[in-house]
Amino acid sequence: MLGVSDLSLVPSQLFDQLQVIKSGSSADYGNGAITGAIDLSNSELQQQDNPVALEVNIGAGSYGLRQGGLNLNINKNKWQSTTKLYAATSNNDFPYVLDSGQTRNNTHAKFNTKAWLQSLSYQLKSNQKISFQSWVQRTFREIPPTTTQNISEAVQEDKINRFILDYEVNNKSYALKTQIAFFDENNSYEDPQILINNQNKFHRIISKTKFSTELSNNYIISGLAEISNTKGQSESYEDTESLTNYALSGSIKKIWSSSHLKLSMRQARNSLGNSFLSPSLLFNQDISPLWNLQAKVSREYRFPTLNELFWRPGGNSDLLSEHGWNQELDLRCNKPESPNIRMSIYHRLINDWILWSPIDNTIFYGPYNISKVRSYGTELQVNHSLNLGSLTVDLNTAYSYTISQNLTTIKTPKINAGDQLFYIPRHQLIAGITNTYKNITLTINGAYLSSTEGIIETLDGYTLINAYLYYDMDLSSHAIQLSVGINNMTDTNYRIIERRPMMGRNVSVNIKYKI
Repeated sequence: MLGVSDLSLVPSQLFDQLQVIKSGSSADYGNGAITGAIDLSNSELQQQDNPVALEVNIGAGSYGLRQGGLNLNINKNKWQSTTKLYAATSNNDFPYVLDSGQTRNNTHAKFNTKAWLQSLSYQLKSNQKISFQSWVQRTFREIPPTTTQNISEAVQEDKINRFILDYEVNNKSYALKTQIAFFDENNSYEDPQILINNQNKFHRIISKTKFSTELSNNYIISGLAEISNTKGQSESYEDTESLTNYALSGSIKKIWSSSHLKLSMRQARNSLGNSFLSPSLLFNQDISPLWNLQAKVSREYRFPTLNELFWRPGGNSDLLSEHGWNQELDLRCNKPESPNIRMSIYHRLINDWILWSPIDNTIFYGPYNISKVRSYGTELQVNHSLNLGSLTVDLNTAYSYTISQNLTTIKTPKINAGDQLFYIPRHQLIAGITNTYKNITLTINGAYLSSTEGIIETLDGYTLINAYLYYDMDLSSHAIQLSVGINNMTDTNYRIIERRPMMGRNVSVNIKYKI
């Protein structure tokens, strides 16, 4: 309904793989992927895997943290099944320091979540497979008071039910995948102090079919047809509101011995008449045995969301889509026994940026196409691995410089032309070192983020350092891993959003048992 996802509702324990696509990807991922996407997935079971494999995780930590998980894989004949269960609870009652120097506890901050991920597939033929996946989750959390409040009674509950049915065909000449998905989600927010009891619901049905084929002259052609319908219910809507999105996309990729060129195109439209054409051109060239250069130009877009269109008061059904051009240049060096280096620069200009601002002569806010945003920057990554006898050392560093400016002066909230967008630091530095000796692994990582502007006040820059120690034991057909983690080792007092304190030094221990 907001057009965003709450990542705190995504238990990382449910997924094997996480990929961050750091570039404009509207042509590939569709509506909302202006700056990229986060791709969560689980690896497929192979026929040579054990018929039955079980993994159990149990952990505990500071401030009442308790968590546990189970992962059961069954791989028998033509059937494959993966079951993942996860549960966690925490009091979250950590101490923090106010600007005055006074120490206060984070009260009314309990959290608990339960999640179940189920994947079941059947091999119809050697080249055909049908699968069903479900993700069911219940999360309850108390909303603690801000640093300027003395008490809070607000609570929030989220219910997630997501189901996907897949059918795949993989031949030598082509691949076809059809998906039907149904999402049923509820969000309940209550705050007795200000007499709020909001019950928000939405249902989404998605149908997607993708086809790809490789021609004999090194051309790869693909096409996609997608339709989705979302219905939202809220006390702030006049009625149940519905929005349907349609999309057709295709790509053609030509491969040479040391380069490839890919042209993609997506035509998207919604039931309110918003229409957008999003092309993308990507060129990749090996300029030497060690160095690779990639350049990309793409047009990005985002349709208005349910709340932006239908919220009352303030919703604006006349909103235009956010849109603009994106350019990227990426240089990489991959040399065995030497550091791997990646240098990237990018530029993006988005027009008709949607921003909520006061409605004339009222106290209410509404969304308008009143802003233009220019983003540009650079990123440098260096990764290196050293083998020193029985000791393996992995070094990873990444630095990014980001300018993301509003180009239009706005009165409320107060934004001057040229100001950096809220909560976006100009400088970020991440570094980590992993040392592995026989069955012992020690990882230390740190991050520095420069100061940022918040909506209410400036947030100071901060540095965080974390350390994790792992000990692995192999016992015949069983394996046990013991781990200890210390987060925020220096007990840094920091904020990501103003007036919302973050946890200081905290410790967690975990036991992982595999059969």
